[in-house]
Amino acid sequence: MAKIEPALPSPRLVGNVLKWYYGDTFSINWTITLKRDGVPIIFGEGDQIVFSFYIPNSPKCVQVFTFDNITSNLFTLNFTSDISKKFIPGKYVYDIKYISTAADTMEVKTIGSFNCIEVERCH
Repeated sequence: MAKIEPALPSPRLVGNVLKWYYGDTFSINWTITLKRDGVPIIFGEGDQIVFSFYIPNSPKCVQVFTFDNITSNLFTLNFTSDISKKFIPGKYVYDIKYISTAADTMEVKTIGSFNCIEVERCH
């Protein structure tokens, strides 16, 4: 009798690399806690968290998730079928930015950069 090899979990973290199989749909929850001068930042009106996914060493952006009207520090990225299919098998990087327009000043802070993704073929 033939043995069928099981697929690896998708998505999954291997070290610091997020991996999934091409075309898979899933959601990822991120909890982000930011501090300014040791004090937690309370997200307010005009604040945004932006996740941007790129082809490495390229300005080509594959997908952006923008969160505004933030009511908690939990952010869910939904990789629908249409979004997942934008990521053909290969390697990608993503960054996370905090943008605030509170108090009439624009503040942009990169809170995560050059994080790695690998999209795999399942066959």
